Amino acid sequence: MKTTLLAALLLGAHLAAPAQTTRSIIPPITVEVVDGSLRLSSEGYQLAASQTVVTWRLATPGWRFSSTSIRFSDSSAPFECSAYAEGQAMRCVSNGSASGRFDYTIALRDESGRPAALPQPNIYISLD
Repeated sequence: MKTTLLAALLLGAHLAAPAQTTRSIIPPITVEVVDGSLRLSSEGYQLAASQTVVTWRLATPGWRFSSTSIRFSDSSAPFECSAYAEGQAMRCVSNGSASGRFDYTIALRDESGRPAALPQPNIYISLD
């Protein structure tokens, strides 16, 4: 009886586990606000076609991403982006329709929810 119960619990845990995705996720880019400017753990990413998800995580309390925080300079950039984790993280997914270098900027909101213009490095994602 104990063996049957254990097997049923393990099977239930396996069935409840989230499905694996075929998309490759690179390590998150850490975003900090330091002395009134943005600092990123990586200013540029070179991605293969199989690496289609890029994430950013805020490391400075009091700041938030919004759904339009990642702004590509090329309006045809092949990414769909959204904020999650109560604005503490951002995710962009490539639709695989284009390759090349895509420069972008990051727009954050301060503690009161207002957009803040912060100096930042030249940042980009390059797709093979």
